[in-house]
Amino acid sequence: MVRWLLLVSTMSVASMQALVAGAQKDPPDHPLVSRFPGSEIKTADVKQFDEITLPTGPFDGKKSQFAKTQRLEDKITRIRYASPKDRSSLEIVRSYQ
Repeated sequence: MVRWLLLVSTMSVASMQALVAGAQKDPPDHPLVSRFPGSEIKTADVKQFDEITLPTGPFDGKKSQFAKTQRLEDKITRIRYASPKDRSSLEIVRSYQ
């Protein structure tokens, strides 16, 4: 009985250590879009099959919606980054353009 409890306790500690180590690792970037230098991934989510609506036209402020959108279905990867404090959103967007 003591050996069994020791084994279960050891397995639980090893599992918790693996969870903590995994939580500290930064998830990988998407293979098609590199990360802006100095930014960190805050959340990452991958769905093997889902849908998303992408804006394909200008934003209409009066109607609070995009003039044109397109609905897509496939594998969806969502990654939210935190950019460096000393960088503006415009600088980051321009670096990708």
